[in-house]
Amino acid sequence: MSSHKKRRGTIDDILRWTRTGLSWGQKVATVVPIPAYGPISQVLIQLIDQIAAARTNKQAAEDVLQHIQVLATIVGSSKEELENRITPLSSADKQTVKSGFLESSLSQDPFDQFYRDLKRLAALSEGLKHPRYLPRWFFNSKDAEIIQEIEIGVSKAQTYFQTRCQVVVQGYLETIDNRLGRLHSAVDRVIVSVDDAAVARKAEDDNKVLETLPHADAGYRASTNELKSGFLEGTRSGLFAELEKWVGGELPNKSICVLSGGAGTGKSTVASELAKRLDTRYGKLGASFFFARGVTDLDTTRVFFPTIAYQLAHSQWTKGTLRQPIIDAARVHLAQGRTQAMEYEAPALLHGPLEFADKKTPIFVVVDALDECTQEAFKLVPEMLRLLMASTDHGPLRIFLTFRPDQLVEYNLQSSQWSNIIHTISIDTFSDDSSRDVAVFIKVRLNKIAHGPDLLRRRPEVADSLAARAQGLFIYARTAMDFLETYPGTLDEGVDVLLSGEEGVALGALDQLYLTVLANAFPPEHLQVLALRARVQSVLACIALLRHPMTPRVLESLTSLTRHPITCGDTDEVLDRLRSVVVFKRDAPDEVFRPMHATFPQFLVDDARCTNDLYLVQPRRQHARLAEACLRALLSLERNMCKLDDAALVASVGDVADLQDRLAEHVPQHVQYACVHWAAHLREACRPGEHPAGKGCFCGNLVELLRSVVSPEKMLRWMETLAFMGRVDGALDALAEARNWLPADARFNALRASTDQGRQILFNHTNDIRDCPHSVYYASVQPAGSSRSSQPLVPLDDYTDMRGNRIVFNHH
Repeated sequence: MSSHKKRRGTIDDILRWTRTGLSWGQKVATVVPIPAYGPISQVLIQLIDQIAAARTNKQAAEDVLQHIQVLATIVGSSKEELENRITPLSSADKQTVKSGFLESSLSQDPFDQFYRDLKRLAALSEGLKHPRYLPRWFFNSKDAEIIQEIEIGVSKAQTYFQTRCQVVVQGYLETIDNRLGRLHSAVDRVIVSVDDAAVARKAEDDNKVLETLPHADAGYRASTNELKSGFLEGTRSGLFAELEKWVGGELPNKSICVLSGGAGTGKSTVASELAKRLDTRYGKLGASFFFARGVTDLDTTRVFFPTIAYQLAHSQWTKGTLRQPIIDAARVHLAQGRTQAMEYEAPALLHGPLEFADKKTPIFVVVDALDECTQEAFKLVPEMLRLLMASTDHGPLRIFLTFRPDQLVEYNLQSSQWSNIIHTISIDTFSDDSSRDVAVFIKVRLNKIAHGPDLLRRRPEVADSLAARAQGLFIYARTAMDFLETYPGTLDEGVDVLLSGEEGVALGALDQLYLTVLANAFPPEHLQVLALRARVQSVLACIALLRHPMTPRVLESLTSLTRHPITCGDTDEVLDRLRSVVVFKRDAPDEVFRPMHATFPQFLVDDARCTNDLYLVQPRRQHARLAEACLRALLSLERNMCKLDDAALVASVGDVADLQDRLAEHVPQHVQYACVHWAAHLREACRPGEHPAGKGCFCGNLVELLRSVVSPEKMLRWMETLAFMGRVDGALDALAEARNWLPADARFNALRASTDQGRQILFNHTNDIRDCPHSVYYASVQPAGSSRSSQPLVPLDDYTDMRGNRIVFNHH
């Protein structure tokens, strides 16, 4: 059965149940003092009939019908409660009760207002009727707006009934008890018995709303943070004593705690351990977000606030108070688009729900490595910080932040209106503890290495000597121990290699260690063989520049059509010798590889730190190589990559239950990577003519490849596939970046015009494409103004992307 038919069946079930359930309104007992129950049942039936008949937005229709079903059950239960209390009474008792009703001052105005509100919603639903000859897309956006307004209205009506109408019902119940002299407590409230099936459906609907929020696996438990979780018990005692004071409320009015320190000093490990303790020891963790350079969605603010909201809704600590407010807010928020600018996400998903939190119960949020948020950091990080700190005005949020000393971040923290509630800790303050802790760490690790205990007995000073060279950098100590584990000679020889040479300062010592690791893995004399040097530099470039961790097999597929493909064998050969600095599993082509610490890829691309050109990655040339690979992968796209049948192809993407399975089966991972990241690599790539011909640059084919990718048919295939992936919101920015990359030359005017055509389609129809990816082929030929969602193309010299950034284009 198709998903469309299943959806129709579900709606019919809801319709049948609700109509049957509303039978209570067909006959209202004369003794029940609220005659409005009858008209209320009739208008509810009218409302569900018209929504069920809607020709579009079946998922949204099902959602709102489920809410109406719950509302009908609540209203019916209140009427049944009155009737059940009155019907068994004797005639004399009924007369006594009736007299009590007449003498009471209870007003039925709330029921009359409730009825008028429902009539307004029923009149609104008349707008869902459309002539059969009109195409579905013609009124799709209009219907979505009507259904959203009805859903909001039903939610408000339910709240109104429970807070106003039930007061009247309670008053009548108290009148019955008082008149009949019942010996039981006055009824505090009407207990609403909601059908179990309706409750289950609501829970399922709530979970569906949460899962629709774009969110990343960014918490402290995520696999990407495995290396950050290696806290050694008994270390960092001074620092954690300070943190315990903040957690315990011993620092009055300090809602924000900031930990700063240099690269490799162990800030992320501290953040991971603090999050773990807040979660498992104190039970107060609401959410955590660990930024990670070069990892999709973890090096950007794109999904930061939705992820925080998603975690708060699931947290054992906060879900009792925040889960439902977040779900209700998300339901309304998502109707405006799955991915929105932070200025809309933070107030809707975080500030508003926090108003419902218990102000006396702190909720902790841990945010690590702000400096690893590298996508448009200059603009987006300050905005994120402002909105995050503003959250403390709306609820009992306590925020823990870590970052490297950074002028931009520090300025925004110190100059903000929240500066007086920030408690700042420098990890350098505990440098003595750090040196001692590094020595402890080294001893523990050496005792686990073959012949390590014997080495420590013979050379007890080794741990302190290596700790002195580390100068407080835990990443140095970890990398050094990993190096010794893989060193091909004796353990003594490996230690001597590490202790040889001059001691530098902090990162200088780490850079020297990285050079030692590389030289040991690939001796300079061996790299005189050009083929080996090319393989090594290609893999090092991938370690440094890939936008997301990748498996050797996916990398091989991505580069297979380029002049110099990187095979699984190439990757294995290089990475196996770099296991002290790279997370990698040999002979496992489907396991991802990634740098152990952000300092290693930064080292590889910085000619001031990586002082040996044999290992230095040239970013612009290597980005050009990856951009070429991505553009070639995009040329393999076809229409309907997910192989949907005709009915599913024109339905809402939310109706395709097995969409993720289809993506995995029909859209290879390297193609998915290319769809999302081609423009990021192109933006950083060198341009044609930037380097002399014959100098080994990879940018020569980029213009022609780009010309092919943004040709009308291929560009639409890319947009459709992105929409299947739920990433179409980034397409407008990608085309803008491609346009900006083009050289300022009249020869490229036609190519610029092609990117502009794509931007026009996206600017006018992103919502339609997001809902039904295949509609991109109709949107591309639809005249401007023929759709409710159409808008004139924004002027090219005044374009603001989805993150709120103004982009200025050069006209040539």
